[in-house]
Amino acid sequence: MNLQPILLSAVLAATALPAAAGEGLTLATGLDYSRGSYGSSVLTEITYIPFSAKYETGPWLFKLTVPWLRITGPGGVVGGGDDRTVLRTGSTARFSASGQGDVVAGIGRTLVENAASGLIVDVAGKVKFGTADADKGLGTGKNDYALQTDVSQGFGSLSAIGTLGYKVMGDPPGLNLRNVWFGSVGAAWKLAPTTSAGVMLDLRQASVSGGRRQREVTFYAAYKLGATARLQGYLVRGLADGSPDLGIGASLSAQF
Repeated sequence: MNLQPILLSAVLAATALPAAAGEGLTLATGLDYSRGSYGSSVLTEITYIPFSAKYETGPWLFKLTVPWLRITGPGGVVGGGDDRTVLRTGSTARFSASGQGDVVAGIGRTLVENAASGLIVDVAGKVKFGTADADKGLGTGKNDYALQTDVSQGFGSLSAIGTLGYKVMGDPPGLNLRNVWFGSVGAAWKLAPTTSAGVMLDLRQASVSGGRRQREVTFYAAYKLGATARLQGYLVRGLADGSPDLGIGASLSAQF
């Protein structure tokens, strides 16, 4: 699921979930499970458990995520969540490894927030630090840097959403990873004062020459729990070899 942090904030603001609005600190955790062959004959399974803290003040958003990660597969896919990277591998043997994933830090700023027209425009930058153990096959061991812009346009209870971004990939030993463009388009609906749902199509170029590009669709729903908490669930269906065949996940957040 490629719902970037600032885009998700814009989506929830546009669909008027009260628990997601306002300034302050938000703590969140969740569980993301995905499985797929990624164009090979061997299945890769990834379990990703992020622990994140987000702080919003005025037009600014700051976020830090520290994840735990488990990968079972032939070693052709590293990382998890939005920073999953598909590498080329000729191995057919499966291995399992687990440990801390890549720490991710992000900063975003709202450039436009027009209540009358329903338009929201954000920009965000993100650094994925290579903290996952590359020797265990959990990451590349290198930093990645991304910059993106997000646009949300409200039409009553419906919001149209779009993202365009560029990621600079760090090169691990023996690999020359390509910098990639990525993007998303989708829509979100306010179903009730406490409930919203949406669908997103995520696209990303292949990070290796001749590799697998990512293309997947995500269906999600969010529900307000009390005054400051929110529960979200989602289902991912891969549409290309660079994406998992199937993914499922949930997250729980609380604002302070």
